[in-house]
Amino acid sequence: MEKGASADSYRVAIPTSTTDLFEVRDRAPFQELKLVTGVQSAQGVTNFSAQMRAFFDCAFQRPVQLREAQGIIGQLGNLLSVFQGETTYATQVRVKIAPADSLRTANLFWVPRSAEPPIVSHSDMNLSFQELANNAEGLFGSWFANERLFEPVYDLLVGTYGKQSERTKFRALAHALESFHRVAYGGVYMSEDAYETIRKSLCAAIPSELEADFQDRLKAAIKYGFQYSLRTRLRVLLEKLTNRTKEAVLREKARSFIDLTLRVRNYLTHFDESEKPSIVDDAHGMYNLNQRLRALLIVLLLTYLGVPEDKVRDGVVSHLNLAR
Repeated sequence: MEKGASADSYRVAIPTSTTDLFEVRDRAPFQELKLVTGVQSAQGVTNFSAQMRAFFDCAFQRPVQLREAQGIIGQLGNLLSVFQGETTYATQVRVKIAPADSLRTANLFWVPRSAEPPIVSHSDMNLSFQELANNAEGLFGSWFANERLFEPVYDLLVGTYGKQSERTKFRALAHALESFHRVAYGGVYMSEDAYETIRKSLCAAIPSELEADFQDRLKAAIKYGFQYSLRTRLRVLLEKLTNRTKEAVLREKARSFIDLTLRVRNYLTHFDESEKPSIVDDAHGMYNLNQRLRALLIVLLLTYLGVPEDKVRDGVVSHLNLAR
């Protein structure tokens, strides 16, 4: 804005060119992926409006079928959901169809829910695109390169941005943390081969007079006894973070946080009233616990995918918004 021709007016300058916030090249499935931003303006007889707009411009490394393109776009929405802390999806996509003789374009429209998503400014995001620019190429590449491994983790995490109950969100987040550790780091007390002898001995010790269904249940529980428990997985995951990150995210001692998470998970699995933690009936308490679990998962996941731990921590913790 600047002064106009007289004291009674002013001028507004609108940039006509767009700006590339960041660019990712030669990272599967993209040959090129750019986040482009600019100003969209409109002038009517009685009014003038201008609004920031942003869109992704991408070229795939090879021609893809429409169904595959929709899957890639959906996975891109999952990653943006983690940044924004809000379920994010494309409402309009323009695709280029390149047959041998000519180039055509087509518009795709889909709205998976009735409510319009809120507009999220960069200051409200867990990680803004400006902060992410130096790490974008590695992160976007790693997100898609690890899609097959982490797809259940992505889906569980993004699903917690919906309007489910806090108990449902807790189950999803606890499951996502357990799945993340299993996929990323494995986690066994001993090899499966070494455990086989123990498994057979334990199964052989099951009394034959028990009902067949009961015997099958015990055998199923014994089958995976060589794998880490959730308690051990959480402890190992937390050991990978700096003390500063743990203090900022957990807001309590690591052991207390793990104990609370295990007690809530066990109650919501077995509903043993004698072991019911009081926090389960505390709406604020469950909300706060889920906020910390989600923040922990985002820090662990994005750090694993190549973003510096301190950058993820500072971005996520600044938007933790614990209820009082």
